[in-house]
Amino acid sequence: IANLAVARRALPRRVPAMPSPGATAGLAPFERESINVLVQVPDYMLRKNLSLQERDPIVVEAFIAFEEMFYLLLSWTMEDDKFPQLRLTSVGPPQHRLMMDLVVQSQQFTSVPDGAITQTADVVVAWRPAQRPCEVRRPCSVVVLEPEQRPLCNNDTTMGFDQTVSFTVLGTVWELDDCPTSSLQCRSFRTRLRSSDAARQPDVATNMIANVARTLTGEDIPADVWLVPDADASEDAQVARDSVGSSASTAPLATASEKDADSTSKRAEATSMTTETGPARGAHAFILQVQSPVFRGMFASQMTEATERRVRLVGVRAAELDDFLTAIYSFGVPNKVRDDDGRLLSMLSLADRYGLTTLRDECAALLEPRICEANMAELLQVAERHQTEGLRVAVLSFVAGRLERVSSVMDTDDRSVRKSIREYLSDTESCYSKHGAIVDLKLGVTLTV
Repeated sequence: IANLAVARRALPRRVPAMPSPGATAGLAPFERESINVLVQVPDYMLRKNLSLQERDPIVVEAFIAFEEMFYLLLSWTMEDDKFPQLRLTSVGPPQHRLMMDLVVQSQQFTSVPDGAITQTADVVVAWRPAQRPCEVRRPCSVVVLEPEQRPLCNNDTTMGFDQTVSFTVLGTVWELDDCPTSSLQCRSFRTRLRSSDAARQPDVATNMIANVARTLTGEDIPADVWLVPDADASEDAQVARDSVGSSASTAPLATASEKDADSTSKRAEATSMTTETGPARGAHAFILQVQSPVFRGMFASQMTEATERRVRLVGVRAAELDDFLTAIYSFGVPNKVRDDDGRLLSMLSLADRYGLTTLRDECAALLEPRICEANMAELLQVAERHQTEGLRVAVLSFVAGRLERVSSVMDTDDRSVRKSIREYLSDTESCYSKHGAIVDLKLGVTLTV
């Protein structure tokens, strides 16, 4: 036993990396999240053998920090390896700067501390980054974890074939700002500074928008063009107008411009005109021409719309037209539309149809946080149809996060959607291949837990 203890003490032991006090103190002003999660790997030895055979790591969901998913990677170089090489990785935007100080432990990996003669004083082996705290480097976003000492007592040789191995991840993750002076200011000061800066912003743009919005209700500038919704949706439009009128007194409005613009429905009743195809909405050609190249070309030509000063919007309900006019006159998506996915999709389609790219992109940005498994296929089709790259990338990233999501979307009949999924997965795999020197990582979906 004495010889065994001497042999154990003779093995090289890595000195634990201590956190830098200066670096940790410099992170105090930034937002942070504490991590304390349990990560389980079922059928550990079975997955190890498959990992060695396929030369792919085991990929397990570890934790979420600042809306970014981190994965724990387990890999082995040879079959005789008695413990895995651990890495943390994520797929995040390049501008998202994160720092972390984490430790990964497992009760199934233990060793004998220095000076111990028997195996009764086993200690749990801890994996840590070589530098503490460490930055999540982009674009590979891989953090290598090194064991503080080799697990000599309990390790892979003591595991059952179908045993579940549990890892505990403990530590802190900080989110950094792009501004270098942020580390010099405490959190409360930065928050109050941003609030005071926002309050001191000049109100010129807001006043200009409010003046434009007031032309909807003002009688000094009469409407000179009429927009006619689709007659097939007249009944639905009436219901929508009634609901808007009943909630107008209680709906919260953020700005004076939106308050004026939200009176579109009331003004429409006062200045509306009944045509053969249904009720029309009065508008001002100069405002439509300024924002929409389609309307600009329409009224500048000898088309019927220019001579009759009447434009029929095929396939557009009256409620959708009211929302569209409100957005045009208030230069943005109104509050009453922001929380309604259906109205956002309708406005995005109309904005793309009439060339209002800024309004289209704003609608797409509002839809990005609403991506879920129920609407991911529909939103991907919308992003492909209207060429909103930001929404498209967001949906593809969400779909690629789980194998069952990929399978669900690939079952659709839309060939362009299936092609986008294949190209995104291929590009992601190529990106990982470029950083193979850092981590031998591919999209091994068969090993993902």
